[in-house]
Amino acid sequence: MKLPTLTFRLERSGRVYTLGKSARVQHALRTGAMPPGEAATKPWYLRVGGQWVLIGEAFESEAVLIERARLAIEGRRTGQAPRRWLDRMLTACTGAGTPEADVLDTVQAWLTEARGRASTVAGRTLTVGEYLTAFTTASRTSSAASVANAVRTILRCAHTEGSVRPDPNGLPLTAVSGATVHAYRAYLDAQGDEEQASAERIAQILRSGRSMHHQARSAFGSFIRAELQRLHGWLLPPCVDEFCAASPWGRLAAPEYRPADDTLVTTTLRTLRDRAPEDPGAYLAVLLAVAAGLRKGEIARIRGSDIVMSDGRLVVEVPGETKNGTIRPRITITNEWLGTPCVDLVRAQVALLEPGAHWLPGSETERNETVFRRVSDLMRDLGWKSQKAIHEWRAWAGCQVAMRDGLTEASRWLRHSSVDLTNRYYGRYLQSRVTVVGATLKLA
Repeated sequence: MKLPTLTFRLERSGRVYTLGKSARVQHALRTGAMPPGEAATKPWYLRVGGQWVLIGEAFESEAVLIERARLAIEGRRTGQAPRRWLDRMLTACTGAGTPEADVLDTVQAWLTEARGRASTVAGRTLTVGEYLTAFTTASRTSSAASVANAVRTILRCAHTEGSVRPDPNGLPLTAVSGATVHAYRAYLDAQGDEEQASAERIAQILRSGRSMHHQARSAFGSFIRAELQRLHGWLLPPCVDEFCAASPWGRLAAPEYRPADDTLVTTTLRTLRDRAPEDPGAYLAVLLAVAAGLRKGEIARIRGSDIVMSDGRLVVEVPGETKNGTIRPRITITNEWLGTPCVDLVRAQVALLEPGAHWLPGSETERNETVFRRVSDLMRDLGWKSQKAIHEWRAWAGCQVAMRDGLTEASRWLRHSSVDLTNRYYGRYLQSRVTVVGATLKLA
């Protein structure tokens, strides 16, 4: 089938501008961007069946409009009335006696062509590495690197054959599919069998896998899809939708949970300190969680140059935009590690770092994944029942601030949106500070 040529025009203040063949106009057709000087919400028209038909707004690119048209045709088939402009479009398509099935085939062909065009770079298939690099650059969240690594981890595990693990960056984007998620579940099942793990341990492995999958899906959310389509003209292949929708996890039993007591906290801090010579990364990761209440992704990004003096205090400046939307917040370093002020420990470590070096040693994978996995394994071996290791230290650190300076200050230090959130989800390590007033009771 020969695909019809799509021609767009726009209307502003009663004047109609037809978009022709210039490079600037072709860019507008590919990205949905308006020519300079035009508002971003002026209507697009599509020439269908010899008529100009209003089809949407200027911020919607060609591929998005085609997808919406396809959904509208399917909706008409099932008796769902489309919106007025879609109804006009469908009427124009079928007005010349064209069977509706042929119209749907044409729209589907447009969509297939758009997906194929979007899945290639310079005539070859788009790779996972190219997509994740663009995602990390375009994302506005502090967790982008962790999300990208979650995608890589799932692909690496799912495509492992024997002892050979592929480089996920070199795989085609079509490897991100529903079948990959099911293969990842099978890999985790085999890991449990290999360890001869208990039922509790198997459930923990599967919960971690489910969490990894949920995190990886963020790399393909609606915002980032629209952003990468605007920047590069990419439209993701259907298999990515299957990757996001796959759910091979079933119902997993909730873990037994109870906060660690003071003895377990002290034992863990002492163990991390004593093992620091052979595993400095684990010690340094927990140190920043205790000293500044940082999240995992934030700790991975910190460099020595991000820890500075401000108004007579040692603070850490978190680079980029954080989870709650703040940009480069400054967090006071506080709390103690087994009686030693964290300020002294952090200052001593910064003095040892090379200029420009990250706080955590090792490769990107080590800083974003492996070191935190070792911390989690250590805590579980010592008897912790928490699901998220570093986040548990963030909660413990926030409670130390709350018991010294009050819950409001702790909420600000943790960068929460409300004191209620801090109290409800982070207050489990608060200890009563009730003062006894009155006569001392004598026990018989």
